[in-house]
Amino acid sequence: MDTREGNGFDPTTLHKYLYAGSDPVDRRDPSGHDFDLGDVLVTAAAAVTIAAIAILTFSQNSISQSPQFQGVEAQNDAKLLAISAINTLQNGSTWGFVQYFGMPANTDRTQRIANNYLLILNYLQHDITFASSNANEYAHCFLNQPDRIWLGKLFYSAPWSGIDSKPGALIHEVTHLALQTVDQQWGGVTMYGQQNAMTLADQAPSQAEANPDNYEYFAETNNMYGGWGSGVQ
Repeated sequence: MDTREGNGFDPTTLHKYLYAGSDPVDRRDPSGHDFDLGDVLVTAAAAVTIAAIAILTFSQNSISQSPQFQGVEAQNDAKLLAISAINTLQNGSTWGFVQYFGMPANTDRTQRIANNYLLILNYLQHDITFASSNANEYAHCFLNQPDRIWLGKLFYSAPWSGIDSKPGALIHEVTHLALQTVDQQWGGVTMYGQQNAMTLADQAPSQAEANPDNYEYFAETNNMYGGWGSGVQ
């Protein structure tokens, strides 16, 4: 029996015999006393890691060159990037936050960005269809065509981890789809690229909150997991 009093604002914590807020599939509660978003993220990360290892088992198969295979592998890695970003924000890293989302780095803004990453993570659970594009780009999508992403030439030559990675490209595209936002312009320039993302954070923080590249680069620079897809070339 749970010996804690519970939280009056969350009825699931008041029941003495419920485990993990009545959600044992997505949450864990080793102490029997508490559960939170961090527990959800640990569970999600474990599931993604298992899926990534399973995919790598077939990395030598010719199907690994297909856009769907490469896209799904990058999608799994993108989930880990989103989880890394949420963990970083929850741990109170203000330096990285200011670099890509600007000032002020207060609780309201960091929580808002963390919630946006949670929306991105949730969208990455979708069954996304990937197709190839002949354009000299990383990827593109259309807001009126959910769950479909086109992978460009730059995607296939991109690394599996680090800046401008395959998973990072999907963070960018899913930011469009999950937050229903567009690439921001500032000073007549569309703010693509790491340097432009940092400039936007410094000069127009509210726009940085809506710019997909800012979400990509914050997640890539706070990656806790490395690049599971590195075996798929």
